[in-house]
Amino acid sequence: MGDNEIAQALRETEFEYIYDVSALFSLFKDINASQFIKRTTISNETLRQWRAGQKVPTNRLQELEDAIHQLAEELRTVQLR
Repeated sequence: MGDNEIAQALRETEFEYIYDVSALFSLFKDINASQFIKRTTISNETLRQWRAGQKVPTNRLQELEDAIHQLAEELRTVQLR
């Protein structure tokens, strides 16, 4: 590939960021994990285990992801005056 083709390929590259539960709350420190999980049926103890590295069942990951997206939608509607 020539330089122009490489540059074009890089411009068109898309990245997908996938986090585990531990990394999510470590990277996004503005999210208070204890408050956040009140949006779910997950207990604080279960969340502590996941943050310590215990594997999260797929259905529970979806519940967390749905809660994150719900929070994002709520934040998107905020208007400050």
